[in-house]
Amino acid sequence: MTAHAETALSRIALLLAGAAVIGYCVLAASKTWPLMDGDGVAYFPPVVEWSLKRPLTNPVWLPPLNDSIDGPNGRRYIYHGFLYSLAVGGLAQRLGGGPQATVAAAYVLHGLVAVAGALVVLFWAEARGWTRVILAGLLPVAWLELSVTWHGRVEPLAILIIAVGCWGWGALRPLWREGIVGFAATLLFFTSPACGVLGSFCVAAAIARSHDGSPVSPRLFALAAGSVVGAAIAISVYPFPIRDWVGGVIRHGRINLGLPVGRGFVATWLASPQLPLLMISFALLAAVAGRRVLDVQPSRSRTQTAVFAALAAIFGLGLVRLALLKTEASYNAVVWMPLFASIAASGRSRWQSWAVVIAFVFPAIGFVRSSAVLASQLRPNAVSFHDAQEAIRGLTPSGCSVSSGLWMAASDSVAVTVGAMPSTPARYYVRQQANLGLSSPPDLPGYRLVQNRFGAAVRLFGLPVARTASGWNFAVYERVR
Repeated sequence: MTAHAETALSRIALLLAGAAVIGYCVLAASKTWPLMDGDGVAYFPPVVEWSLKRPLTNPVWLPPLNDSIDGPNGRRYIYHGFLYSLAVGGLAQRLGGGPQATVAAAYVLHGLVAVAGALVVLFWAEARGWTRVILAGLLPVAWLELSVTWHGRVEPLAILIIAVGCWGWGALRPLWREGIVGFAATLLFFTSPACGVLGSFCVAAAIARSHDGSPVSPRLFALAAGSVVGAAIAISVYPFPIRDWVGGVIRHGRINLGLPVGRGFVATWLASPQLPLLMISFALLAAVAGRRVLDVQPSRSRTQTAVFAALAAIFGLGLVRLALLKTEASYNAVVWMPLFASIAASGRSRWQSWAVVIAFVFPAIGFVRSSAVLASQLRPNAVSFHDAQEAIRGLTPSGCSVSSGLWMAASDSVAVTVGAMPSTPARYYVRQQANLGLSSPPDLPGYRLVQNRFGAAVRLFGLPVARTASGWNFAVYERVR
């Protein structure tokens, strides 16, 4: 294949994949899809509140959040990185505010992740011929799936920041690159504190690795200057005292570190519907990146080698603790895939390029599955966000509670409950179908079913791909007096 043909075909593949990304994000945003449950209930309500120009608080506040974080009846968002909330919530303000505008703003970010992730890997990639063409077609949809899997969490912004940092390290001249990397590392800390701590060791390792004998002081000064600028911006936009945030993050971190480890490895790393065989994708990129680092041998002293090895080991051990031992927190590993993919793709060996392609095939398969589930929202009998919102609104005057995934469709006066049974004695209980894997509403002791809006499983070419449509399907129960 000629260089001209390769460039033309790569651009066509990239544009077609980009069109698929845009179509997916527009449709998902218009349907306020998927229903947001799990960790999203801990991290997305403050985004919605901020979009409505309210204080940055979480009015839902379900377990494991407790009074130790912000005191009795405290609801301030002081327990995790806040830049995602402010960025997405701020964009949502300009889109009109409220749940639907906030979800639309989140999809703008997902789209940016897909574009930035694809471009930064292609920037570093040495792949040629059909390998590069295939990579150009895979990357946008794969990165979109790697982002939307964490819809409602802060990781999409963390992925974007790391991707920008990887681009800056390769595209900018010395001092400027240290400045942008220091800036990005600091923003990463205020987006995801755990990843930010790991990032500090990663940046230090990169400085040690790339030292060529020239004076190191200017590079460290540029790094520090970028970090100071990033910290100043983050602290200035945060609406609460930063010391309260630091204390809240530490308290919340202790809660999470105290949870059992080693649970759900298969479900998270191998059998996730959105990211099938994630362990293979991550391990491939990490292994090829590690081999690439070993292949490049810049002139350096034994001291530099020892410093780099120590910093890289700390980074690796931290990643194992935060993402592999705490198996459900695979997002702490996924955010570093732009870094590993960029390093792995920079190898000139054909097998290295194909390893990168294979690594991104699996999330691309997840994108196909997610697209089929999203397309089910176009069914004539699909339950919309507006349907759920209107049903809950009509029941609210008589007393109503909802399951956790329906929090976004409920008003402030509606109790949100977690678990199989309502935790309040309200007359009506509205239960979601999504994330429960049920084809029909179950029997609830003390309640009778009065409305069933559950939907059918989703199939692709006759094969089941999802037990539920991940939409706003619900059932209404009335308490038996």
